[in-house]
Amino acid sequence: ANTTLNLARLAYGQGAVTDAERGYRAALDLYRETGDRLGQANATMRIAELVHGQGHRTDAERDYRAALDLYGELGDLVGQADAAYSLADLAQQLGKTTDAKAEYQRALSLYRKIGSRPGQATTIVGLAKLAQRLGDTADAKAGYELALNLYRETGSVVGQANAVRNLAGLAQLLGHTADADAGYRQALDLYRKTGDRLGQANTAVGLAALAHRLGNTADATTAYRQASGFYRDTGNQQGQANTAFGLAEIAHQLGDIADATTGYRQALDLYRKTGDRVGEGNSTVCLADLARQLGNYAAADAGLRQAVAIYRESGDRLGEANATRSHAELVTLVGDTSQADAGYRQARDLYRQIGDRLGQAHATVGLTRLAHRQGHSAEADDGYRRALAIYREVGSRSGQVEVHELLAQLRDEAGDTGEANTHRTEASRLRALIDEQSRSDVPLPEAATASEPR
Repeated sequence: ANTTLNLARLAYGQGAVTDAERGYRAALDLYRETGDRLGQANATMRIAELVHGQGHRTDAERDYRAALDLYGELGDLVGQADAAYSLADLAQQLGKTTDAKAEYQRALSLYRKIGSRPGQATTIVGLAKLAQRLGDTADAKAGYELALNLYRETGSVVGQANAVRNLAGLAQLLGHTADADAGYRQALDLYRKTGDRLGQANTAVGLAALAHRLGNTADATTAYRQASGFYRDTGNQQGQANTAFGLAEIAHQLGDIADATTGYRQALDLYRKTGDRVGEGNSTVCLADLARQLGNYAAADAGLRQAVAIYRESGDRLGEANATRSHAELVTLVGDTSQADAGYRQARDLYRQIGDRLGQAHATVGLTRLAHRQGHSAEADDGYRRALAIYREVGSRSGQVEVHELLAQLRDEAGDTGEANTHRTEASRLRALIDEQSRSDVPLPEAATASEPR
C-alpha cells in the first residue's frame, strides 16, 4: 500500500493525473483491507488534493473532512492541521469567508502546538489572502511579510517565492506597478531555482496581467499562452480558467468581440466547474461589458447586477466596487444621472475602505464627468485634478492621458486655450511613452511549460 501511494504521488508530480488518481484509490483500498487507519487518512488526503486541483470542490471537501476525522481519531495533530488548512483554502475559494477564517485559525493553532514553522507560515499566507479578499490590505501585507520572514528562517525557497508572489499581486492590485513587476520577477527566479513549474506558470500569469495593465499586449499574450500550455497538460482547470480569462481580456481590448466572448464564456464555465465565485463574477462583468458595447443595455444591466450580488455574497469587496462602478457607467449612458452618482460614490467608498488608489481615481473621474456634463466647472476642475494626482501617484499613464484630455476640454470651454493646449501636449507625450512601451522588444521571462503554446 505504501509503495502504491508513493508511486501515485510520483505520477501526480509528473502531471500524470489519471495514473495518480488510480494509484491513490488503489492504495486506499489496500489500507482499508489491512485496517491501516493512518494509511487511509493519508491516501484520502492525497485524493482530496487531486480532485481539488481538478476543480471538483464538493468531492474535495468531503474527502478533506473524512481525512480530518481519521486524523482526529488517531490523535495525529500534523494530519489534522494539514486537513484543516486545506478545508480553509477550499472554503476561501468558494467564498465561505467565515468558514475559511475558522479553519485557518484552527490550522494555525495546531501548527503552533506542534512547532511547525513552515505550517504556520503557509497558514498565515492563507489568512493574508483572506484579508486581501475582504479589502483589509494592510493586514494582508503584514501577513505576507510575516510569512516571508518565517520561510526565510526555515530555508523554504518555494515558500519565499509564494510569499513574494502574493506581495507582488497585492502591489498590482493597489496600482503599485513597479513593486509588482519587481516582486513577480523575484518570485520567478526563486521558482526556477527549485524547478517549481506550477509556480513559474502562476507567476507568468501575474506578469502577463501586469504587462496587459501597462499596455504591453504582445508580451502578455505570449505569457498567457505559455502558462496555458502547462495548465492544459496537467489538467489544472483553475489555471486554464485564469489564462482563458486573461486572453479574453486582451481580445476585448483589441476589439475582437467574437474571441473575447468565446474566451469569457470558456472562463465562466471553468470557474463554475471549480466553484470559483470570484472568477464567475469577473467573467460575468466582462460579458456584461461586451453586451453594453453591442448596445444590449438590458443584458448588460442584468449581468452587472448579478455580478454585484456574486461579489457581495462571496465577500469580495474589490469585485463589488468594480462591478458597482461599471454599473454606474452603464446607467450614465442611459441618462440616469441620479443612479450613476449614487453608484460612483458607493464604489469610491468601497475603494477607500480597501485602499485601492487606482479604483478611487477611476470612481472620481466618473463622478467628475457627471459634474462636468451638468455644467459644474469648478467642481469638475477640482475632481479631475484630484484624480490626476492619484494616477501620477500609482504610475497609471493611461489614466493621466484620459484626465489631461478631459482637463483640456474643460479649459477650452472656459476659454483658456493656453492651458488646454498644455494638457493636450502632456497627453500626447504620455501616449507616446505608452506606445513605445507596447512596442518594446524586451520579452517577459518565459514560464516553464509542458508543451508549446497552441
